[in-house]
Amino acid sequence: MQIAQLIGGAGTGKTRELIACMDRAVERLHDPHLVGFVSFTRAACDEAADRAADRFNMRRAELRERGWFKTIHGVAYRCLGVGAELLTDDREADRQWTREALGEADEKGREDAETLDCFAQTRTPGEKALRLWDAARSRLEGLERLWALADQCDDRTPSYADCAALVERYEQAKRLDGRLDFTDMLGRFAGYRFTIDGPYQVTPDGEPPELSCWIHDEMQDSSRLLDACFRRLIGVDTVQWVYISGDPYQSIFGWSGADHRCFLDYPTAKRRIMPKSWRCPATILALGEKQLHVCSDYWDRGIEPNGPGGDVEEATLHNGWAEAITPEASWLVLARTNFLCVRLAKKFDDMGIPYIPTKKESGSRWKAPRRNLAIKGFMALEAGAGIDGREWQAMLGYVPAQPYTIRGTKSLWAQLTDDQALARGGSHWLTLADLTGLGATDILVEAVRSRTWREVVEGAADYTRAVEQWGQDAVDNPLIRLGTIHSAKGLEADNVAILTSSSLPCIRQTDTQEGADEEARLRYVAVTRARKRLVLVRDLHAPYTLDIEA
Repeated sequence: MQIAQLIGGAGTGKTRELIACMDRAVERLHDPHLVGFVSFTRAACDEAADRAADRFNMRRAELRERGWFKTIHGVAYRCLGVGAELLTDDREADRQWTREALGEADEKGREDAETLDCFAQTRTPGEKALRLWDAARSRLEGLERLWALADQCDDRTPSYADCAALVERYEQAKRLDGRLDFTDMLGRFAGYRFTIDGPYQVTPDGEPPELSCWIHDEMQDSSRLLDACFRRLIGVDTVQWVYISGDPYQSIFGWSGADHRCFLDYPTAKRRIMPKSWRCPATILALGEKQLHVCSDYWDRGIEPNGPGGDVEEATLHNGWAEAITPEASWLVLARTNFLCVRLAKKFDDMGIPYIPTKKESGSRWKAPRRNLAIKGFMALEAGAGIDGREWQAMLGYVPAQPYTIRGTKSLWAQLTDDQALARGGSHWLTLADLTGLGATDILVEAVRSRTWREVVEGAADYTRAVEQWGQDAVDNPLIRLGTIHSAKGLEADNVAILTSSSLPCIRQTDTQEGADEEARLRYVAVTRARKRLVLVRDLHAPYTLDIEA
C-alpha cells in the first residue's frame, strides 16, 4: 500500500486536485466501485460522486448508495447495518428522547424565541455535558481531563460531578432502550468502547469493504476516533493506494476532538504542497500567514498569492460600516462566537439588510419559502397582477381567519397539496376580483388595495421594504452570508468583514499552547476567506478581542 499526502493552504485548490487523483484512480481501476472517497460533509462526497459518475456514465445515486462515496460516519453506518436505534440530531423524536434521558424535557435555559435558531448556542447543563462527553470520546480520552480544560476556560461549565452524573444517566438510558449515538457507532467500527475514565479496545464490529483505493479529503479535521476508523478501512489487504488531503493550519475544530496530527502522522511515500492560492491576493495572504507565525509548529509552505494587491481596511462597529454592505455584493460577515453573530444578525435585521446564515440557512428570517410565497402573492395582487392557487393557499396561511376569510376557508385550503391547490385555483390567473369567490372577505380585499396587509402578515413590512430598496433577486438570493468563523471554513467572498470582538472563554483557552495555536489557526482561516477586500471591524468597547493587526 502506498500513501500520498496533499497539503494545501487556503484557496490552493487541494480538493480539486484530490478529485483529479480520484479520476486517475478510477481510470486505472476501470470501476468506481473499487474507489472509496470520504470527507466530513455530504456535499464534498456528492461532488466526488458526480465526477466519478460522469466519467463512467453512471448515476450519482448509484455511487452514493451502492458505492463508498460517503462521510466516515456513513461508511460505519453501512458496515455495521445500524438502523432505527441510532440517535440523530435530525429527528425531533430523538432530540426529545435525549432531553428526557437527561431530565431536561422542559428545555430550561435554551435560546429564547427571539434568538435566531441558526445561531442557537449550547445552554443547558445536559447539552454542555454531552458536548464534553462526545469530544472526550472522539479524542479517545477520559471525561475528566477534557472537563478540566473546559472549566479552566469557562466559569459556566457544570461541575465535574454534575457532568459525570448527566453522562451516566444518558448512558444508562441508552443501555435500557438499546440506543446508540454516532460516537458509539464509530467506536464499534474502530474497536473501542467508552467509559468515563477513558476508552478500552475491543474486537471491531462490521466488515470494511474490500476496495483498491481510498481517498480522504479535509483530513486535518479528523479526530483520533475518526482516524482509527479510517486506518481500519485502509488496513484491508486489497487496498493499494491511499490519498490524504488537508491543511494542518486550517484545523480549527479542536473543541470537538479534531487533531491535525492525525493527518501529519501517516508514513507517506509521496507528499505534494500546493504552490499557489487562487483566492487570496498578496496583502491578504500575507496577513493570513502572519497569524500563523506564533504557532508552535509553524513552517512556511511557500504559498504564492493570486497576484498583487488586496485591500485590508479597519472600521469601528458604530461608525456606519454596515451601511456599506449591500445584498447585491459578495460578502462574508464573520464573528468569533454565536452570541456575537446574534448581535450582528439583529443589527442587519434592524437595518433591513437581507442575509443568509452560513449555517442552517433555513433558520434565517429572510429564507422562509412559504411565507415569502405568500408575500409575493400579496405584492402581485396589489400591483394589479395575478396569482395561482398555490400562492393563494400560502397567503391564507398568514392571515387570521377572522375577519379576513369566510368560515372554513383556511382549513379547506390547508389540507390541499400543491397540485390540488393549483387545480382548485383554476387554469387562469386569479385577480383581486376573484378572491371573494375563493373565500376572502371584503375586508381582506380592501387590505390588499390599501396595502395594510403588510402590517398583518408577519415579516411582510420588512420584506417589502427590502424589495423596494434592493430588488426582488437581492432579497430572495442575498449575497451576504453571516456566521461564525468556524462555520465559514471552506467559504469565500470578494469582501470579508471580521468582527474582532471575542469572549473571555476564548481568551482563556490561549493560556495553553494547544489553545493558542488553535486561535492562531482560526484567525488565519478568517482572514483568508477574502478574495479582494478585508475589513477588520473593531468594537472599541469590547473587553476581549481577536489579535488581528492590519
